Amino acid sequence: MEKSIIYPNCDFTIWFRSVNENNITETPIEGKTTGIIPNWINGCLYQNGPGLLDVTGKRVQHLFDAFSLIQKFTIKNGHVTYQNRILQSDAYKQAYKTGRSCYSEYGTSKYQDKSDSYNNKHESVSSLSWFLTRIQQLFHFKNDFRTDNALISIYPYKIKNDKIGLFAMTETPIMHEIDSKTIETCSKFNVSEHLPIVSHCAHAVILNDGTILNVGLASSLTGMNYVLFEFPGFSNSNNEDNLMNQCKTLTKIPSRWPFNPSYMHTFAVTDNYIILVEQSLCISLAQLIQLTITHGPMTDALVWHENEPVRFRLINRHTMIEYNDYTYLSSAFFFLHIINAYEDNNHLVIDICCYDNADMLECMTIEALENAQENPDYYKQFRGRPKRFVLPVGMNEDDENFNGLDYTTCEIKLIDRKKLWIEPEIIVDLGCELPQIEYFRFYGKFYRFFYAINSEVDYKYCGALRKIDILSKTCQIWHETGCYTSEPIFLRNPSDETGEEDEGVLIMSLLRSNHENEVSLLILNAQTMTEMGRVEFNTNGPVPKCLHCLWIDSINE
Repeated sequence: MEKSIIYPNCDFTIWFRSVNENNITETPIEGKTTGIIPNWINGCLYQNGPGLLDVTGKRVQHLFDAFSLIQKFTIKNGHVTYQNRILQSDAYKQAYKTGRSCYSEYGTSKYQDKSDSYNNKHESVSSLSWFLTRIQQLFHFKNDFRTDNALISIYPYKIKNDKIGLFAMTETPIMHEIDSKTIETCSKFNVSEHLPIVSHCAHAVILNDGTILNVGLASSLTGMNYVLFEFPGFSNSNNEDNLMNQCKTLTKIPSRWPFNPSYMHTFAVTDNYIILVEQSLCISLAQLIQLTITHGPMTDALVWHENEPVRFRLINRHTMIEYNDYTYLSSAFFFLHIINAYEDNNHLVIDICCYDNADMLECMTIEALENAQENPDYYKQFRGRPKRFVLPVGMNEDDENFNGLDYTTCEIKLIDRKKLWIEPEIIVDLGCELPQIEYFRFYGKFYRFFYAINSEVDYKYCGALRKIDILSKTCQIWHETGCYTSEPIFLRNPSDETGEEDEGVLIMSLLRSNHENEVSLLILNAQTMTEMGRVEFNTNGPVPKCLHCLWIDSINE
């Protein structure tokens, strides 16, 4: 007798697709085109995400632990090719060579057998000198339990004034350069060899001049600090050295809880401020130190504080001093992605895809995904909403209304002389994830539209792509039965730089249920959310669902 299916419109097996060394598509292949691929779209769409669930004979325990697969679509004058390669991280190469996990991952222990982990801990703590050595290694950033499996994102770092390098990233500070043409793994860049950090955000911020900002974690005698640092976008020096070696610390901000810093996947930047969101999911330093002994997964060090509010920290970009006129607090929530942030009339507006708690991380374990169709509560755990928070700056203390923006219902309450409580506005009562905007024109600026994938597993169009109009609070969708898109990237016709905000196209990959060895490149009209064209590829092996994308124009290659 077949098991009942609770979410008939959601295909969870999309996440279980896994490649191996024998069925990847290293050589670019041709596809079948239907509709129109505009001739002005010339460049490459790069994707990163979980590609190999099983290298050692045992499947990883969390989706974020699958080894990275780099995918690439190349578009030139309406002609499109596709290829993919496994990222040659040390974690992958050692697992492939030895047949066992050699690094602990996000949710998978180096010792998948708990008895091995126990024995390792027992043997380790029996030697005081060895224990002290592990503590010293943690504080000197030589903790070799950290994986370099960079499966989250890809960012373009300036290597020379006239050359960029593409780097695969995760939350450990070890990045891998990939060749922009062949997507082969070229080299490794360890940020912690240049800056005293133990981790950093998987999502950096790219400024218009090519400068890249990021936030890392560093230890001190008084506890943990958030380290704001940058990679230069240009150098006046004639030195032939890699520009990345010139990365530098901008400032350090103490964690509000010295030994429990907030888990930080991303942050926000406006014209004058860097915004850190200290959410209620924290990293326990005590547990982190224990991981250097047990080699347990990173999730063992994560602690959810449901009764502790989220705190917004504002750092002035010009002085690198924290703004302390007010402390901004809000009810506990979990997030991975910020949609956008901007300044308006002495207010900072920040839009975030929020969850009531961190249960969605548990939803991404392989076991949870396998059993999702039998779990009536799964949809609740994965139910997030896009919310708008307004943070007043430079306000008169006599003002009765702290929210002077008439286009948002966000409420701000003064709970004592220096503390403001923020009750966010729900932008739309719909599940949205992997949000995207027209980045280089509207990031850090007032904007109206964002685009995101549907995140509600019980929605009738589970694989839908959403376009959200923030001002009218309305949503347009594109969907096709049994199809699932990647995050969408907005592209504007270079001959129309001053057009309407949504005047352009959305470019993304598309997967179909029951068609493992197939992937398509899909182009939508961003204004009407209708299909313009697609290119379908039959690949050598399964095509897994990616996490994040990067578009590089051909003029920047």
